[in-house]
Amino acid sequence: MRVNHSPSPHRRFLKNLRKLRQLALGRAAEEKTVLNLSEMLEATKLLNSTLDLPELLDVILLLSKRLCAADRGTVFFTRSRA
Repeated sequence: MRVNHSPSPHRRFLKNLRKLRQLALGRAAEEKTVLNLSEMLEATKLLNSTLDLPELLDVILLLSKRLCAADRGTVFFTRSRA
């Protein structure tokens, strides 16, 4: 009597499904990294787009709200007495 030692179709399917899951998770992590880098580049461009202080503070507030997923925000600006 011969014993078949090959995995059953069900086990092969589960193994392939696990591989597919790992690939999908890896791809999602890569896409998130690319998105984060793109957002950082866009933020850098915005921050370097002006030397006007009120406009720069608006840009900082906009980026901060976006990063924190906030509806509102406040930027406090104080001047040094030195």
